[in-house]
Amino acid sequence: MTEDSRNPDRYMIASGVSLRSHLIFTTLSAALLLLQFTLMRLALLIYNQDLIGETPISTFVTAFGMGVHFDLRVIAFALLPLLLAMVNVRIMALRGLFHIWLSAFASVALFLGALELDFYREFHQRLNSLVFQYLGEDPTTVLSMLWHGFPIARYLAAWALGTCLIVYVLRWCDRVTRSCIKLPARVTRDTEINSSFPGKPGANDPVANNPTANSSPANNPSINKPLITRKCSGHVPRWYLRLPLLVVCLFVATVGARGTLREGAPLRWGDAFITDSPFANRLALNGFMTLVDAARHDLSSSRDNIWHGKLPTDRALESVRDMVLTSEDRLVDSDQAAVRRVLIPEAAGALPIRNVVIILMESFAGRYVGALGSDDGITPYFDKLTEQGLLFTNGFSNGTHTHQGMFATMACFPNLPGFEYLMQQPEGLNEFSGLPQLLSPQGFDDMYVYNGDFAWDNQQGFFSNQGMTHFIGRRDFVNPTFSDPTWGVSDQDMFDRALEELANRDSDLPLYALLQTLSNHTPYALLDPLPVEPVTGHGALDDHLTAMRYSDWALGRFFAQARNLPEFDETLFVILGDHGFGSPEQLTDIDLNRFNVPILFIGPKIQELFGRRNNITATQVDVVPTIMGRLGRPVQHQCWGRDLLSLPEGDLGIGVIKPSGGDQTVAIISGQQVLVEPKGQKPRLYDFQLGSSREVQAVEDEEQIEALREQLYAFLQISTQTLLNNQAGARSPD
Repeated sequence: MTEDSRNPDRYMIASGVSLRSHLIFTTLSAALLLLQFTLMRLALLIYNQDLIGETPISTFVTAFGMGVHFDLRVIAFALLPLLLAMVNVRIMALRGLFHIWLSAFASVALFLGALELDFYREFHQRLNSLVFQYLGEDPTTVLSMLWHGFPIARYLAAWALGTCLIVYVLRWCDRVTRSCIKLPARVTRDTEINSSFPGKPGANDPVANNPTANSSPANNPSINKPLITRKCSGHVPRWYLRLPLLVVCLFVATVGARGTLREGAPLRWGDAFITDSPFANRLALNGFMTLVDAARHDLSSSRDNIWHGKLPTDRALESVRDMVLTSEDRLVDSDQAAVRRVLIPEAAGALPIRNVVIILMESFAGRYVGALGSDDGITPYFDKLTEQGLLFTNGFSNGTHTHQGMFATMACFPNLPGFEYLMQQPEGLNEFSGLPQLLSPQGFDDMYVYNGDFAWDNQQGFFSNQGMTHFIGRRDFVNPTFSDPTWGVSDQDMFDRALEELANRDSDLPLYALLQTLSNHTPYALLDPLPVEPVTGHGALDDHLTAMRYSDWALGRFFAQARNLPEFDETLFVILGDHGFGSPEQLTDIDLNRFNVPILFIGPKIQELFGRRNNITATQVDVVPTIMGRLGRPVQHQCWGRDLLSLPEGDLGIGVIKPSGGDQTVAIISGQQVLVEPKGQKPRLYDFQLGSSREVQAVEDEEQIEALREQLYAFLQISTQTLLNNQAGARSPD
């Protein structure tokens, strides 16, 4: 028989902890954590109140109610050590350790809550794998971005004060729940001596260790002195009586950890999507839990987020070929590759060009582009450039992060579930079918000019492997006009260096180039004085939009000087955003404003042949095949987009998009409709309108839903298989 089973009260007396007081302390701790998560959710709502729009209060009440379910899932795991302590009285008496554990847990949760305030404002997502993506990058750059872009000192001070408050409240809970019992003097004396050694009763008791000592009250008056006089109820039942109570408590905790009483799967993040407001739905989630789930998926070797086939392979393959191939394409290697084909463009659609320059604009959101309907005056220079080229007015990025815009635009490969960070993943070593693979073998020179460090996102490693050779980055600028301590030189410095390189070329070979801006990125560090007026009246977006206005100015300045280049009239310029960003109105569950970007082609005779505006659905993976069609040369490739200017009359265009991070929502856009399918949920179909009147309307059309859903599934399934089989290149690997 164990010591604690012989005399469990000895440990209860030493610590002042009874079974009843332990359960009360556990309950109060749960209530405290639930209150903390609720207040953090309220803070997130208030901090991002611009996103409320016309959503009624009742919707957010519903979201907060659902949020309790997600919070309880987290709290149940936090309290598990306290519940398991009921097995052994000695462990249950270690109240100090539980206090430390709960304080640490609550402090970490509070820290993540503070981090999430601006994370959600920037990405419109709860904490996810983007956190680990940034942590995996250069720590100096990340820390500089955070320090200069956000009120870190204020957040740390608030976190420290909040942690102190949490510790204080937990101590209060500890103090008011401790039990004390007036006991016979001998037991009390033993308790006093051994209170700090509950596991060794009598270890330091001179009476217990010296049987010959005179322990009579006359010789030892302190024995008669009651050390505990406040009478409290408390008793520790025997283990066989505690066990049923433990089972009951664990059952309750299991229900809390599941978050639901339904049969089958526990509460999933998709269960939060119960209202018509994307903001309210995401507000119901628990950021602590979404981050842990993201870590579990990122660290798992099973790669659960990879898209798994939902259609028979033959059926999916036929569907995706119908989506991607055009009348100018001749399929090759059909037994090995999904959409590898030879493009034979019509001579009538070729332009008199020999060079291609792609300008990828950081966070150039279509929502604030004047030529796309905005009256905010953010992009006057780009708006003027649209008068000289062909503007795709229904353009979208394939992802919501810069590296996704890079590999979609230049490597012509989509953003897929499980491969959001393709340029850094092992599959990034595969050959793709972008401009480097298609133009370098044809004798083109290449150039990549960028404000920042090419180590970020593994840009140089990825594009070097794809065939690019000439990189000009942050460390190659001498005496720049302005250098941001976080990211690098300003956009005007980047454009100036690009002009210098283009003007001083000593080669007769044609050229393809990528110019990538960066100033419109947190912390939006710009030169002083600014060459443009700061944006006001947009609240938290003022700095973002000011940086966008500055980037637009730098773009206009570049073109004003580029017209003097000898080969300007032989060059096709493609200007597009790498992604958009969130705005107060959220269009559908996937937030189309974060994807909507302008796509502008400027080149000789382009308006004469194709007009000034095109309303077809266009995404970044369509850029390369559209460029190849304008060059007018037969070429073998395996792009996952189409030549937008060779499609038949009435083709609405099609594009598959997906957010970055752990959000596994996928969507397919065709014309003015988008089908959105969050993971584990039913798809939703919307009619949407961009431009000056941005709005969405849910559509109940089962036939159209099924048609778009099959195309979405087929595209994701076959492109994922192609990547995993290393068959994404223009030719089969050796």
